[in-house]
Amino acid sequence: MTIWQQNDIKDRPAVIGPFDNSELVCLECYKPMEELYPCSICSLPLCSKDCENKPRHSIECKYFKNTKPNFTECERSTIYSSIAPIRMLEIQKENGYIWSLVNRLEDHLQERRRGEPWTFLQETVFPFMEKYCEQDYSLNDLERIIGIFRTNSVKWEDKVGLETRPVGHALCPVFSVLCHSCVNNTRYTIEDGLITVRACIPIQAGDEITTQYRGPNDGNILRRPDFKKNWLFDCSCVRCQDPTELGTHSSTLKCFKCREPTLYPRTSDLESEWECRSCGDIVTHSQALEITLRFESLLYGKLYSDPPPSWEIFIDDLEKYLHPTHFICMKAKRLLLQIYGSRDGYTLDKMSKEQLERKIQLCNNYIGKQANIYK
Repeated sequence: MTIWQQNDIKDRPAVIGPFDNSELVCLECYKPMEELYPCSICSLPLCSKDCENKPRHSIECKYFKNTKPNFTECERSTIYSSIAPIRMLEIQKENGYIWSLVNRLEDHLQERRRGEPWTFLQETVFPFMEKYCEQDYSLNDLERIIGIFRTNSVKWEDKVGLETRPVGHALCPVFSVLCHSCVNNTRYTIEDGLITVRACIPIQAGDEITTQYRGPNDGNILRRPDFKKNWLFDCSCVRCQDPTELGTHSSTLKCFKCREPTLYPRTSDLESEWECRSCGDIVTHSQALEITLRFESLLYGKLYSDPPPSWEIFIDDLEKYLHPTHFICMKAKRLLLQIYGSRDGYTLDKMSKEQLERKIQLCNNYIGKQANIYK
């Protein structure tokens, strides 16, 4: 019996494009900029003359060198939204092998044409490219490329100066073949220009190799709508079909009526009513979402610099309304376990026995919950 456990899958981006709503960044090295340096050849944003005629930017530079769009007069998001499609159009023309890998990918084009983001493309990006791009291309090819890119790209990190930071979205044609599962059997890392996929459990010959399009830490109440919104499918994995999320209770609330932590969806339907399994009280999906977003906002507003006793009180307050292993509680606990052992006055050699035991408890609590998903 063949088990895939030792070998890695490695893939390299066919193209990398900046985020549509990016801050002002150089189109070659992705360095953030406070002031614009317009390329002397095409007028698009670079950080300095040193980035002119470099491999990434030279592609779109060829498309705009004679028309030179005025960056200050055009919407930044319009220009940045055109970069990845232009780079892929060049792949289509110049690299038949890579394009053959890209062209087999799903574009969900019919569904995307009905969405609001497509209206932005039709009203701004397509006219901009028609006006300023000198190279020949067909609208059908452009739409298919954008559909493929939006369906299959991943957030990409790269070295910018001395730090590694997100620089945009990348299309990796081999990695993109992997399907999603919330209980996936691989993990991937991005390093040195490559995405590397490794098995996290033994995979038998014939088993599907799966990845995650969205991280596991949020509860399904926030995760599941993103699959439909961003990738145009409803996930039907074992976690999404279980209202308790494999016993993790990542979205479970305390009942508004009896205060027991047993309020979760009646069924796996996305808009299902929520039922308390202790007293039978019913609330709507909208009510459950409202309280989830409210407490998530409180977590994001909490200062990481607050002392551990303040975080302990905050977690106690969360657990008055949320299941103890609700994803918001677990995020707060993870932050607290990081604070214990690293903060001045709370380094391991300064912590009391009770504080050390609390850190161990938080670690075991977090690991135990994750084990429920990946057991």
